[in-house]
Amino acid sequence: MGNRKKPSFIAGVIFFCIGILLFVSVTVQAEPIIFTDSFGNQIELQEKPCRVVSLVPGITETIFALGAGDLVVGRTYHSTWPPEAADIPVMGGFFSPSPEKIMQAGPDIVFYSKLQKNVIKKLAGSACSMVNLETDSLAGSYRNIFLLGQIFGREKEAQVLVNEIEDEMKLVSQKTDKIPEAERLRVMRIMGRDSMMTPGSD
Repeated sequence: MGNRKKPSFIAGVIFFCIGILLFVSVTVQAEPIIFTDSFGNQIELQEKPCRVVSLVPGITETIFALGAGDLVVGRTYHSTWPPEAADIPVMGGFFSPSPEKIMQAGPDIVFYSKLQKNVIKKLAGSACSMVNLETDSLAGSYRNIFLLGQIFGREKEAQVLVNEIEDEMKLVSQKTDKIPEAERLRVMRIMGRDSMMTPGSD
């Protein structure tokens, strides 16, 4: 009789241990993600986002570069890169995204710009997390990449992306350092769809 009970006892111990491991695993995954955005707002995410609306083209590109593009359910029509972004529903233009379309997309997180005041006003207090990640420096861009890596559980991919950008910047510096100051060309970037724009506030 004792021998018959022993296997069932061992099986019970094994299942108990598996249950403990699963509980610990779920507990670790359930830890909230807490960070501060560019507006100084403390954001707390109880879990990794599953439905993302990105109203900032640069953020959209970064999310795709981190391998999380399949989570994006909304963009502006200014987000044209990478090519896969063309399949994502359009929420409107960069300066005039539709709050109604955004809410219909059912996002759990929205990345927005300070210029999109209609979105800020109408979506304030909604169930989705509103996150601003604007910056005016390369160092700030790196911080945002690392932060997006944390938000989407893509920390390793974020480090790889930052390393690639740093390598490209070093290569550009190595090439331009050889050019005398007087011979260097000044560059102006023109962009836009409905009107002409240039990066920067000046």
